[in-house]
Amino acid sequence: MKKILLWLALVPFSLLFQTCSHDEAENSAPGNIQFAFQVDGATENGRTAEALVIPPGSNALISIKKHNGQIVYTRKPVEILSFGNGYITAPLALPWGGYYVTEFLIADDENNIIFATPLSGSPLASLIDHPVPFYFAIQADRVTHTGVQTISTDFHMPQAFGYATFDPELISPDLLLTTFVTNYEGGLKAATAHAYVLHGTDTVYDDMLGAKVNTVHFDGVATETYKLIIHRPGFAPYRHTFVLEELQDELQGDPLAVVLDPALTMTAVTTVDHANFTFGFATGDILTPKTVRVDWGDGATDSVVVEYQYDFGFYHEYATPGEHFVSVTGDTDIIISFGGAFNLSGGTSLNLEHLGELRFLSITDGPERVDLSHNKHLQSVEVQTTTVRFLDVSDNHELVYLGFNPGNTHFDVASFRKMIDDIYNSVLEHPRVGRLFISRDVAGTAYLQLLTLDDWEKLVALRDTYGWEIFPNPVD
Repeated sequence: MKKILLWLALVPFSLLFQTCSHDEAENSAPGNIQFAFQVDGATENGRTAEALVIPPGSNALISIKKHNGQIVYTRKPVEILSFGNGYITAPLALPWGGYYVTEFLIADDENNIIFATPLSGSPLASLIDHPVPFYFAIQADRVTHTGVQTISTDFHMPQAFGYATFDPELISPDLLLTTFVTNYEGGLKAATAHAYVLHGTDTVYDDMLGAKVNTVHFDGVATETYKLIIHRPGFAPYRHTFVLEELQDELQGDPLAVVLDPALTMTAVTTVDHANFTFGFATGDILTPKTVRVDWGDGATDSVVVEYQYDFGFYHEYATPGEHFVSVTGDTDIIISFGGAFNLSGGTSLNLEHLGELRFLSITDGPERVDLSHNKHLQSVEVQTTTVRFLDVSDNHELVYLGFNPGNTHFDVASFRKMIDDIYNSVLEHPRVGRLFISRDVAGTAYLQLLTLDDWEKLVALRDTYGWEIFPNPVD
């Protein structure tokens, strides 16, 4: 099959790089970039085929980003000029620096893509020397000329170029995104999170974000509406509905900075037969009315105004089975007791780190890992579920009761040793009487894990020196 190419018009190396001092570049006018090509054809074996021409009224559609990933242009139309026996794009002004061309397409006057530079790794990329993305540098107050190679779209499907389609409205934006959370000193820090981009009912992006500037890449139509959703345990979900081209115009290539709000979060998991999720909390003394809001993760919300000390129970029925990210926001500092959560998912599905006044906790279902180290006023923890394998009580100096219901046969060995060590050291520094029930069975014949000599000595010290009740009782 014939493969028709617009081949690189080589320009002298001296035109590509013209010297200019770094200091001058930073303080002088922008530079310009022009992309040059001549019209040749080639068959598969490299022989010249019939001459090709670019129809009048055609434009180059060029996408460019900075070397640091910041988007500069997305399919920017640029005029094509005749240049001897070939063509060259009109000058495109850019500040001094390094850039990448991420798309180079040629569209006719009806916006049909007639030539394209293959994406790196695509089936046609091996036919040219420089598939996209490729690098170029701009020097201040200079014109940089570089060449491009493109292949005719007449004889190849878009997939051969690395595209799902050549729909002129379909673009592959690289949105830059960073999520921030408030640290315990009150400042902001970049944080990991899970991001989704929805187009109607379709998920077009689903990936974890690092604690950095992230590139969110998906195929999208510039004029259509999308929804960005960001989840991070311990923080309220972020949702933002946007029209793609409007968001790009608003950002002007800068990262979208998202600051997540603290929350009590849970991941509910429902089935057709068990479609509901429940939980409850109790409040302390209330001097002025407070508001607590529940986001059930399916578009439904509840809100309660708390005017006096009370126990609240929440129930929600889901229409669709699956996992649902539930968050509780508002005046959560009034919550002193939490429990009754049924149909929790596994993993880290329960995050209580922002319940700063929590005193009493009952874990009734679901999670494998529970971190309580941020709940400084926690006094009592009842682990009723057998799913918990890791429990962090490393900074709980008011804790006076920790009990596991019988039947937990798979608690993590290292976590068991650390839990005993954390409680022992805490009582050593903050003496107090308490109770520790860590039996695997009702009769108290076995601990959650076998004791080492060090474990045994610490449990004996808790019992004999500080008056703790230990079950099973450590015997000689």
